[in-house]
Amino acid sequence: MADRTALDALNASLSSASIDEFLAHLAPGAVVWHNDDKVEMDAAENMKRVPALQQLLEGVAVDVVQVEPLEHGWLQRFVLRGTVRSSGRPFAAHNCIVMHVGDDGRVTRIDEYVDPTCGTQLGLT
Repeated sequence: MADRTALDALNASLSSASIDEFLAHLAPGAVVWHNDDKVEMDAAENMKRVPALQQLLEGVAVDVVQVEPLEHGWLQRFVLRGTVRSSGRPFAAHNCIVMHVGDDGRVTRIDEYVDPTCGTQLGLT
């Protein structure tokens, strides 16, 4: 079972929009794949999108629903919560990630299953 440090750093980054701590846990060449667009991209580039959450949402928090150890990583279901700044409405995106961690404890891959209602909740669609 992998150490949970990288998973905890990811959750902290999502809540605070400070991605530097999590970036230190990425292996060279780490990738993120998204279910909504089927795109696999550089994990560090993907994380650069996280600070935008703070622009769209107030009071961003990660509500962990389930964490399961995997042979080489973690499965985590969580709800990303906040208040949509433009409307004042509550935001709750139910997401799931599968985090692959190498023998050195660094993240090699994240498969991200994103709530399909995110855009609608944010007023973007």
